Amino acid sequence: MRGSARRRAPANFFAIPVFRYLFFYSASFCFTLLHILFLLFLSGTHESRAQLGALCFAFERRVWYSLDMKVYAISDLHLSFAVDKPMDIFGDGWQDHFEKVKADWLGKVTPEDAVLLGGDISWGISVAEAAPDYAALAELPGRKIVLRGNHDYYWSTLSKMRTAFPDFDFVQNNCVRAGNVLVAGSRGWTLPSSSSTPEDAKIYARELERLRLSLTDMSKQRGEDDKVVVMLHYPPFEADRGDTEVTALLEEFKPDAVLYGHLHGKKVRVQPEIIKHGIRYLLTSCDLVKNTLVPVF
Repeated sequence: MRGSARRRAPANFFAIPVFRYLFFYSASFCFTLLHILFLLFLSGTHESRAQLGALCFAFERRVWYSLDMKVYAISDLHLSFAVDKPMDIFGDGWQDHFEKVKADWLGKVTPEDAVLLGGDISWGISVAEAAPDYAALAELPGRKIVLRGNHDYYWSTLSKMRTAFPDFDFVQNNCVRAGNVLVAGSRGWTLPSSSSTPEDAKIYARELERLRLSLTDMSKQRGEDDKVVVMLHYPPFEADRGDTEVTALLEEFKPDAVLYGHLHGKKVRVQPEIIKHGIRYLLTSCDLVKNTLVPVF
């Protein structure tokens, strides 16, 4: 019956990129214009104008970043455009995996968004071999922020990575700002156990110190309206999700979200998202998130 027919629910306005652009630029233009008019015509002391200018700038910054920028994450892409290392030999979950990631990426990400790439980007063992993999990612929209994984053998110093791949930002003993989002992190290592070797213990301690350096850099930049996400490659806890030195360090700095990958396969005992002591932990391993980008903020 006509009277009982349901009305179609309206579409999500902000889910459509062109509408997001229109709203974003219109709002940004209006607030910037108001800022200029206030500073030009408002009477008062220099201090009062400066205070008003600071308030206007903070509000514009909130519109510019918070309303428009979205943050996504994925890890363990294991690309191999220059080397013979196909991933489909590891199971159906890897069949044409990058094409699936690419399709999802193009459907979600706009140029104003950020994508966090949590390690194991390429099977290349040199910058030359990794270059085609990074080139494929560079063609996709959004700002890309990269962390080293255990298989990124081409990775050397931070300065060399920046020179080799200028279209990317890298996290290594530092913190990267993307709008009102601060990105810290470190690769990490296998957690200590009865089977750990002296070399494992050495690398683990070094990675823990690198994580502290990155978090300390983050804390120096952190503002009242900033959000903080920490990228890890190795998981910060075992399958029982118990406390570790890594989780203790994270809780000391209180990030809003922590990302981790490295795990693969159907037999892995893991949940895509958990909350531990008030911190969100998100799994980003490519095959375990079905070759799709994980929304972070």
